[in-house]
Amino acid sequence: MGQGTFVSCSNDNALTSAISDYVGPRPTVLINFVQAWQVNVKSPLRLMKAALPHFTKNDEGGVLISTNSIAGTSIGGSSMAYCVTKAAQLHLMKCMAKTQGHKVRVNAVLPGLLLTDWVS
Repeated sequence: MGQGTFVSCSNDNALTSAISDYVGPRPTVLINFVQAWQVNVKSPLRLMKAALPHFTKNDEGGVLISTNSIAGTSIGGSSMAYCVTKAAQLHLMKCMAKTQGHKVRVNAVLPGLLLTDWVS
């Protein structure tokens, strides 16, 4: 196996879980969507933009792996902003996987609920 370039985009799930409750888009909650969008959607997009020149220069290409969440595939999770932006992030990963060429692999890992002190 070659020496391809590897980049991991591990978003801070604790941050996006902490910024809002699971409520609808009331004006006081809209900032939560903006914050979650910055972390969950813009971060992997910016990371790909920064890594792509290195991926294409490398003979072995490169890999972008994003930590997503099972909350992006169903209604649930810790907050509406979290679920909606994780769904957007998952779709972004699929779009990047389809469009970045044969030297670039894009994948997402979707863990479920992690039983930590945060949950209890």
